[in-house]
Amino acid sequence: MTNWQNPKVSVIILSSGRNGPCRRFDLNNQATILNSKEALRREIKSLFNKADSTWLARESLRVQQTITTQPVWQNSRSILFYAPILKEVDIWPLIQIAIQKGATACLPRYNPQKDAYEAATISNLDTDLTEGHFGVREPGPVCPLIPLNRLDFILVPGVAFDSSGYRLGRGRGYYDRLLPMTQGLRCGVGYEQQIRSEIPVEPHDIHVDYIATPQRWIVASPHAAS
Repeated sequence: MTNWQNPKVSVIILSSGRNGPCRRFDLNNQATILNSKEALRREIKSLFNKADSTWLARESLRVQQTITTQPVWQNSRSILFYAPILKEVDIWPLIQIAIQKGATACLPRYNPQKDAYEAATISNLDTDLTEGHFGVREPGPVCPLIPLNRLDFILVPGVAFDSSGYRLGRGRGYYDRLLPMTQGLRCGVGYEQQIRSEIPVEPHDIHVDYIATPQRWIVASPHAAS
């Protein structure tokens, strides 16, 4: 990330990382970017308020199929999942598939002392889970932590993604703090309606390597394609 400053202008050239594309970010327009982010969140929320459970279940199944046909899924030995909330893509069945194929299945667990999420392993969906921060399912306190840099594959929810791999989250910044600690490949997960040609970004926004939708598998990073 390169920064040029003078008394009149402050510009950052954002690299999405892992040899991804660059994006210009003008610090003088930060308020505009924040407003654009909130507008996009409202737009996506309004769009999915109209989605019924049958459509969501069908599209989620198609995303699961998109993911499980990829070599990165098949070759990964440790995978960080997420517990879907609201109308996020439901990838929950993939956890049991991963356990059955012998992979280490993990979920984020909130650490209130750090106000951050860590990764903890699970082996039994019936006994290992508890209701955690924000009412989201997470591994119970007896489930062991796994270092974030040991994860091979990270499935990442989001409000919107663009074809370059940039992600718009819900605005709390938890994944923006978690993902830089990982070294594995990151896969954004969303419905086709959440994919945009470009989304507003800030310097702290984290890039993903792939995006899985019901209709396609997007390779967003040359690093991932190698």
